Amino acid sequence: MIHKIKLIVLFLVLFLTYSNFLAQKLDIYENHINLNKVYRQGTTVHLTENNDIRIYSSSNHQTENSVAINPANPNNVIISTNGRVIFDNNGDFVTVHQPYFYTLDGGITWSGSENNPNGILSHGDPVVFFDASGNAYYVTLGNPGGIYVLKSTNGGATWGNNVNADPLNGYNDDKEHATADVSGTYPNNIYVAWTDFDQSKYDVVFTRSTNSGSSFGNRITLYSGIYSGTNPIWGQGANIAIGPNGEVYVAFAYYNGGLPESSIRFTKSTDGGASFSQANVAFPIIGIRTSNSGVSEFNNTRVNSFPSMEVDRSNGSRRGWIYIVYSDKNTGDSDIYLRRSTDGGTTWSNAIRVNSDQVGNGKQQWFPSVDVDEITGKIYISYYNMDSTGFLTARYVAISDDGGNTFNCGRISDVRFTPTELGAGYNDGYMGDYYETAVYDSKLFATWSDNRESNFQAYISLGVTAHQYLSDDSTEVGTIGHWETSKFVNYSVPAHFEFSPGETHVLRGTQSIFSNEKYNEWDYDNNVKNFRSFDILPNINEITAKLKPTYSGVSIRNSLESSSLSGDSIQFKDPWLIDYADPNYGNNKRNRGMDNDGPDKLEFKSRPSPFNPDYTTSYNGDVYKGVFPGQNPQFNLHYAIDFEIP
Repeated sequence: MIHKIKLIVLFLVLFLTYSNFLAQKLDIYENHINLNKVYRQGTTVHLTENNDIRIYSSSNHQTENSVAINPANPNNVIISTNGRVIFDNNGDFVTVHQPYFYTLDGGITWSGSENNPNGILSHGDPVVFFDASGNAYYVTLGNPGGIYVLKSTNGGATWGNNVNADPLNGYNDDKEHATADVSGTYPNNIYVAWTDFDQSKYDVVFTRSTNSGSSFGNRITLYSGIYSGTNPIWGQGANIAIGPNGEVYVAFAYYNGGLPESSIRFTKSTDGGASFSQANVAFPIIGIRTSNSGVSEFNNTRVNSFPSMEVDRSNGSRRGWIYIVYSDKNTGDSDIYLRRSTDGGTTWSNAIRVNSDQVGNGKQQWFPSVDVDEITGKIYISYYNMDSTGFLTARYVAISDDGGNTFNCGRISDVRFTPTELGAGYNDGYMGDYYETAVYDSKLFATWSDNRESNFQAYISLGVTAHQYLSDDSTEVGTIGHWETSKFVNYSVPAHFEFSPGETHVLRGTQSIFSNEKYNEWDYDNNVKNFRSFDILPNINEITAKLKPTYSGVSIRNSLESSSLSGDSIQFKDPWLIDYADPNYGNNKRNRGMDNDGPDKLEFKSRPSPFNPDYTTSYNGDVYKGVFPGQNPQFNLHYAIDFEIP
């Protein structure tokens, strides 16, 4: 059973949501025509720690998790991992079991197997992805060599026969990455890049399929390395991303004469992978891979500065921007950095530090993964973070809605763990080399592994970012004001604002109050707690609020809804307040507070989405009704809220 993600959303339209904020109601009848009132709406969205989801309970290790969301059906998600290593009776290597798991309901339930898809023999480094039509692909190093590609047409439930994208014997191929054209420019193209550690050369190579993975063409060498016993030069950790017009971008870590990484190199194709530009240095780095086995700062586990890359394919103003994230220790400890290109990879920005802890504090951050929401254009980066004492580590996510200028960072894993090598059967220091993140339409699937259950197990955290929309189809509200630094900046309606977790935004609309209208005027009172909170199930990926004008026959209205996802539900507390007689106010009626405990405690209720509360509630013989969409307007019973400028 999936656990609820707790998302606290504070609104200031029809109700106030700060603790210790009053709810005194004065019944006022205005006798002035077109009396202008200013209204303010504030929203704070907190993405809190939800319960981690253990994908599949196993006595075997699960590492190097790859995750992908089906763009044709975002409720379909697939995950692959490295599993147990199998040896024969003589102690010789046989295969790596590579589990695969899939969900068709947005992560509520998972199915799959600990065994390799279709019973193939493999050598690790799994990668999963979808094409634009919703076909799933599973790519792994082959056994006894090559790179295997399998395809599923039913969301990962069953897999076809493997196709060898690099039919060579031996175990020279390493750290492959693969993806499909999702731009629609080359709809049948599948791309794979990797490093060939042939003993005479260390090349970064590439191949493509133009028939949806049925067959693959010849290799293309993206970068020619130099094999040397003392000063080898090579590229590793190739990562592929697709631009909005079908551009194929490949980035990889570069080793100039040994460890650690000295730069990130970058190359691109503008003809569907038929040819590539020269793989030049995009920017220098100070890598964290100082050993091919364990590194002491990471409790003797193996680490790297492989790049993770994604492109903004949304229809926003940053469409086409390329983002690369990586680990760098230029301040003494390992931090996560982002570089971006706004011109197709010709030039790159300065490094932007992603993690928000104090610079040079000795805390390590590593194994980042980036994805860009192709609906909203927001950037999501997950990474390991030694955020506590000693080697204790948690998984974090950083979110940016301004192209990477700033990030909001937060822990997503429920528990901390101590990184340790897996031990017998695995390379020295090994606990995986990468852990991926995927997001689509504000639904985040961040995956990692930790050893809270002794063996390393794959976990996933489902996150939701709330959107807030203010709109009006009436001339009564001409503009929406957005508080920016020291003043309101006006935007025409309908206006669309996106809020990230932890942010606070203030919005206002100007309305006309007609004569003989009753409205609520709010004042401070520290004696009453008045709050508004939601527990939202993981299916939810959007909250919509609409500010409507208040005049004869029309009410301020508010609704909560999701984006056409089945099974969504919203838990809430009554958003309106109840009148009660207060001796401190001469027994005049004022609003009843909504407390967490005591006689004023209100229980959570659950309703399907979209939710338009239109039922009545009563107190002391009086009947009250919420003002929401779907109600018939009631004359002379319209509600408005008057706030001061921040």
